[in-house]
Amino acid sequence: IPGAPTGLGVELDTDGATVSWTIPSSPGGSIIRTRIKIEDGPDLEVAGSSHSSVSISSAWFSTGSQRVRLQAENSYGVGPWSEWSESFEVNAADADTYSDTYSDADAYSD
Repeated sequence: IPGAPTGLGVELDTDGATVSWTIPSSPGGSIIRTRIKIEDGPDLEVAGSSHSSVSISSAWFSTGSQRVRLQAENSYGVGPWSEWSESFEVNAADADTYSDTYSDADAYSD
């Protein structure tokens, strides 16, 4: 199974945040997907092995202090969660203006 993603970074912009990471080693095959957990928010899913960043609309975040962490999956299983990112402040979009434009991420829940 893959290791945990490392090098987690978050860069804020006017539309939300860009989350970046270092793709983990993946014994047994390419990464199938990476899950992004937003603290006190939804899990998002990024398909494919070549992604090492994703833009997430502010609509996915609550207003205030946030953190994210990641988990990789390949054909052999799901790896461990990464450490939480440093805290960052988000001015979340109003729910009425929600947009599902979050790049290659899809909502995911267990």
